[in-house]
Amino acid sequence: MLENEKYIGLHTNRGTTYDNIFPAIVSKEVFDTVQKRILANKYGKHVPDVDYLLKGRAFCGYCGKPLHSATGTSSNGTIWRYYKCHSIKRDTGCQNRSIKKDALENAIIDVLTQAITSKKNFPLLMDGIINIHKRKIANDTEVRILEKELQKNN
Repeated sequence: MLENEKYIGLHTNRGTTYDNIFPAIVSKEVFDTVQKRILANKYGKHVPDVDYLLKGRAFCGYCGKPLHSATGTSSNGTIWRYYKCHSIKRDTGCQNRSIKKDALENAIIDVLTQAITSKKNFPLLMDGIINIHKRKIANDTEVRILEKELQKNN
């Protein structure tokens, strides 16, 4: 229900959004709060005070299924955190074992750091940054043109 913009009084038809067709029965603030919550939960359950950096981005090398967060508690009460293949629970024959969260995340961060700081990748990174900047400038120009047209219409 709260994913539908009609509840905040908006209706989109062929790329045009209308705000005076339906009465709003949910406030914009509640709608935005729910959208943020839905986005935060998009890749799985939220674990308080623990960030899984690869949540929704890491996949099993054996079967291709997504890796999910998993925890275990040792006999002395220490909590261990892992990434685990989702298909292991379903007895599909996947040979992947649980991977310690910190070890996998640190390995990925090290590889990314090396790739970013490599001199041979520097031109590629600069081109990407310049292209992103150019797109932002182009979008900003379009917004300004539309704002001027809106002022004329008003």
